Amino acid sequence: MASNTPNIDLYKKNPITDGDDTFNIETMLNENWDKVDTEVGDLKTSRDNLSTQMTELVKVKQNITILSTGWVDDTTTSGYWYYDISDADIYVNTVVDVNIALVDIDKVKINLISVTDSSDGYARIYAIQQPTENFTADIVITKVVF
Repeated sequence: MASNTPNIDLYKKNPITDGDDTFNIETMLNENWDKVDTEVGDLKTSRDNLSTQMTELVKVKQNITILSTGWVDDTTTSGYWYYDISDADIYVNTVVDVNIALVDIDKVKINLISVTDSSDGYARIYAIQQPTENFTADIVITKVVF
């Protein structure tokens, strides 16, 4: 006896009980292929939508110059110097990773601490001492969604 698949309802003949039936191209092939094509099309649309959403959630900004000037001496309060990286894609609900370019790593040595603050329009990086040279970094901005 014929049956249907559980996921996309493809029509299946049972070779034992339906072996003598005449092969029907429309029901046994064409209708099944139309169902498969529809499902694949839906999956592609879902994948494209997800890709668009991911692009909106994670942004990479490359070759951002961090100037040696513009650092604020906050050593009396926090013990550190800080520098605000301005960017319109940074909000309170973002995580910002600052990745120093390998060619510039010696310019910051171990002075750079981390990004610990992000707010609307900027992320703050901290250093033990004010860098004496400009350096380049990539920033990865990840929007946190709850």
